[in-house]
Amino acid sequence: MYLFFGCRDQSELPFSSEIAQRENQGRIYPFVAYSRDAEKSMHVEELMCQESDTILSLLHNPKLIVYICGQPAMELSVRKAMISVLAEGNDKYPGLGMVRAVEKMVIMKCTNRLLTQVYGNLQNQNDPSIICWNESTAKVVRVLSRLERIGAPRPRQTIISVNRRKSLVRTLSRRQSITKVVTEGDNWEESFRSVRRLSVMSSDNALLK
Repeated sequence: MYLFFGCRDQSELPFSSEIAQRENQGRIYPFVAYSRDAEKSMHVEELMCQESDTILSLLHNPKLIVYICGQPAMELSVRKAMISVLAEGNDKYPGLGMVRAVEKMVIMKCTNRLLTQVYGNLQNQNDPSIICWNESTAKVVRVLSRLERIGAPRPRQTIISVNRRKSLVRTLSRRQSITKVVTEGDNWEESFRSVRRLSVMSSDNALLK
């Protein structure tokens, strides 16, 4: 487990002895940011950007589950940091660009791989990153809904052929099956393309109504 935590100074770090014990056992890898440290003051989102290679390797792990707990402003800053790291990339993991990075995080949220527990409400709802997040969420929800309509399985399942008899009986040959939909791991980009192909194949747009 990787722990990124922020507090004012070392005296405020909870469960410090337990964390140290599990670190020695190789069960936890802590990264702590102290905002009131006289020598090296930083916030947790700044620490995450500093450890971008570690963050990238984690975010590209299809088994990763992210838990964020704290105040709404902190949660937003941490989410921005992860999106920024994904967008920029590194030598091993090419950058996704801002749009695809946001969509990847939204997909993690929609598939219960990004879990948040925040206390209170964010005051500035006009933040551009919030607007972008909401727009991407609406897009991903539409795509997931369309995938379910054509019989696509939940994430991390194997590649399947969805038979045209389920939804495109009026437009496709009865002896053929429609385009394969890939939903293994995080390969949702191919699923997006599949949905677009299916919408073109369906002349009466029956699938996307």
